[in-house]
Amino acid sequence: MKKILFIMSFAFATLQAGIISSEPVFPTVNDSIIIYFDASQAQSSNLNIGEDVYAHTGLNINGIQWEKVIEGWGNNDTQPKLQYLGSNIYKLVIAYLKEFYKVSASDVVISEFCFVFRSADGERQTENLFYSIYEQGLSAKISSPKINMILDDAQREPILIMKTDSINILGYAVAIGTTLETLSLQLNGIEVTTQSSDSLSHALFYDDLAIGLNKIELIAVSSDGEKDSSHFYAARVPVLNEENRPPGTKNGITIEGNSVTLSLLAPYKDFVYVIGDFNDWKI
Repeated sequence: MKKILFIMSFAFATLQAGIISSEPVFPTVNDSIIIYFDASQAQSSNLNIGEDVYAHTGLNINGIQWEKVIEGWGNNDTQPKLQYLGSNIYKLVIAYLKEFYKVSASDVVISEFCFVFRSADGERQTENLFYSIYEQGLSAKISSPKINMILDDAQREPILIMKTDSINILGYAVAIGTTLETLSLQLNGIEVTTQSSDSLSHALFYDDLAIGLNKIELIAVSSDGEKDSSHFYAARVPVLNEENRPPGTKNGITIEGNSVTLSLLAPYKDFVYVIGDFNDWKI
């Protein structure tokens, strides 16, 4: 019987290019902002062409998504209605986002819009959609792989890579009021590629990674020395050997003296991790 450990997995909502666009192209908290929504590109949308569409929307504040959500789901009196422009394109005028979302605090970091676009009756809707908000100066962003900080700690949510897999990394930099000089990618503090353009693509393979957690960091540097970075962690899944369980082992937890054995039935799973306070909730 295969020995496996247990891990929770999460589905990450993604934003495909073109579903949402904006004026200005790289909005900041100080801009007057217009959002455009292309209903034809949403993955799970079954909205009817030209029907009334409303926004269930909030913000990513200090790394936490869906803060400052405007009213409750399906409230057409308070949730913003989009203007239909034709050809499946809708428009939402946000203007100044702190007023729109009633953000009173000044010492917060606002990094994303969070949207679900829905029909008037709430029966039809898109997937979760996220659109970046930028800071004045230099911003480094990783667009792939998608990382959702559900546990508020990147070390607790690494990308897991099998022996035959690779990680395709897409990153970009946005320079507002400054000039980008270099965009580079580091693996555990060692540079693996660098360039002067504002986008970067690179693949990392199983054997590129060390045992344990690997920090992968995108670093942007401006002409005046300003830096910004974004990172995630990755871990390679060890090659597993199939063995019989020790005699006397039962499903669940078996305690013998100071020894604890966990045995799980996990059909159709290639591997499982166990996390808890005994390993600081990290893989």
